[in-house]
Amino acid sequence: MSNFAPLFPLLVPSFSSKGNLLLRQPDGTYISDNYSLLQKLDSRVSKSYLVSAYDVYYGLMPRNPHDMPETEYLFIDSGGYETNDSFDLSERNKFNYHVMPWDKDKMKEVYYNVISCPKFQNAVTILSIHDTLGPFKQQLSEALSLGKEFPNAIIDFIIKICFPFECLLDEISKAKTLLQSIQIIGITEKELGYTVRDRLRNLIRIKKALSICDWSGSIHIFGGLEPNLAKLYYLAGADIFDGLSWQRMFYRNNASIYNPESFYISLPEHENKFLMMVDNLSVLQDVSNNLSAIFDMRTVKMNLMDSYLASNDMTIGELLTVMEV
Repeated sequence: MSNFAPLFPLLVPSFSSKGNLLLRQPDGTYISDNYSLLQKLDSRVSKSYLVSAYDVYYGLMPRNPHDMPETEYLFIDSGGYETNDSFDLSERNKFNYHVMPWDKDKMKEVYYNVISCPKFQNAVTILSIHDTLGPFKQQLSEALSLGKEFPNAIIDFIIKICFPFECLLDEISKAKTLLQSIQIIGITEKELGYTVRDRLRNLIRIKKALSICDWSGSIHIFGGLEPNLAKLYYLAGADIFDGLSWQRMFYRNNASIYNPESFYISLPEHENKFLMMVDNLSVLQDVSNNLSAIFDMRTVKMNLMDSYLASNDMTIGELLTVMEV
């Protein structure tokens, strides 16, 4: 098993065909605009990035792993996001997205190709489990099985919270021994709760439940890359954040907004998008550096946040101020 020990937080820029431009090629096929954007960003994503197995399989992203940039931490998502009917909260293009056939075997085919690619032999590859809607034990069994099949990869155990939240905490307690084989537990931002307050409080409860089990792994929030929210999720116990908002809006002046005033009128949309993404990567690096400096204070700040969430109603900005992040 690979050792997963990056400097936290790990802010992972994600790439996906869903909600993005599809560009027609001379041979009549289509690729996502993310295909060329990923290749053009190249060394700018040398720390980490995430791509979908679904996009790779269908050529919407580079099908050959050799055509993807080198990176230290390569996250391959199961393709569940591209094949379900939900959208990232930041998406503007919620158009009809044609979903092609997808299953676990196709996902594993992509996983095998990436794992066996010499280009990524020195990288840490993180593989998400196939979306499993079922009891917690079944989901955990899926993660452990995938780990045995890909022993040189890190398995990202994405928990689908399709049962009462209290049951999740109880199941975590019961699975104390088995969870020691899991290095990353993932949860989608949406499934943590209906409001930001609910999500933060539930994340804190999960973190505390895992700590009681002496679990020393990392929590991954899928869809939680927006800087201001990532800061709060980090203090609430999460370590890894990915999402698509960095492709949708500018991260500027402590705000995330869609504002085309910086777009060049002589450039097509995907080229202006590239310049925005480069700008956002710089912001994410600054956020990561600032948060890593308070790593040792997280437990204290988490307990402080928990008390504020229990007794106060405030804006995200006000909460960031009192938490001093």
